Amino acid sequence: MKMAIVDDTIPHSTGGDRVFVAYEDMHANRLAGLYRFEGHYQLLPEHNHFETGAPPQAGSYEIKALTEGRLSFHANWVTSDGREQQMIYSVRPDGKEYPNDNPVIADHMITTLEDPYTLVTVKKKSGYTVSLARIELSRDESWLKLIQSGFTWNGKAFKNIALFLRK
Repeated sequence: MKMAIVDDTIPHSTGGDRVFVAYEDMHANRLAGLYRFEGHYQLLPEHNHFETGAPPQAGSYEIKALTEGRLSFHANWVTSDGREQQMIYSVRPDGKEYPNDNPVIADHMITTLEDPYTLVTVKKKSGYTVSLARIELSRDESWLKLIQSGFTWNGKAFKNIALFLRK
């Protein structure tokens, strides 16, 4: 899709003429924005705020932009009782519903690039939302905040927040 965006807020050297920014392909432009999430991040455990479960003692997150608009995540963490854990998964942040790799937790998941600095993943089980994960990258791209929310087994809403610093 070809599109031109007019931006009257950018000053122009010839005295305020409109500046036209042309995008050959808006989809390719959105995919290129996924690369800003790429990197290694170190958990800052002193900034954790968990409403359910025990926060990890330590952890790291690696995010890679893959071909065809996918993001790969590799998370490692040490639980509060000292056990090492890891999780590897990938998503396509296009707002479409895909089968979840672990149907015990959720049947389907939807990931959306909400804005250039925010990824949102919704997990569903039998058509109902069971969890939401929100990754917010700081505007200077030096840290990210992971916000996980959902409901406990007894129906109580929770929100767990973890802060990571880019290495």
